[in-house]
Amino acid sequence: MKCEVLQRVRYHETDVGGSASERAFIYWMDSVRNEFLRRFPKLTDALKDGKVSLRTLNIMFQITDENYCDYDDLILITAEAEIYDNGTVRFEYTLSDENGNKIATGMSVHALYENGVILKKKDFEKEYLAKE
Repeated sequence: MKCEVLQRVRYHETDVGGSASERAFIYWMDSVRNEFLRRFPKLTDALKDGKVSLRTLNIMFQITDENYCDYDDLILITAEAEIYDNGTVRFEYTLSDENGNKIATGMSVHALYENGVILKKKDFEKEYLAKE
């Protein structure tokens, strides 16, 4: 499952020199992950109601040395998700500039909980990822 978000580097995401600060990469990963989750209305409603939670277990990213991004640059943030049988979801991220040059890569792992109990893959897919 894949999702993409196209956006510009905003001023508050930059350092004094106008380059994107490292914390911006975490925000961008979060924004594409949220867009991914919005594709599934039942899941979005359950997250809003607190019935389901997606708890972060691990997150990391690596910025490439060759390319970087500055204020007002257009960036493409891509996330691919895989759900595992043990109730975890792994997102793989790629951030690219408008010419397709890779700026950074990253990943995050989350645990799926329903009412405080880990939700297994088959139950999660059946209940929340089925198209309406």
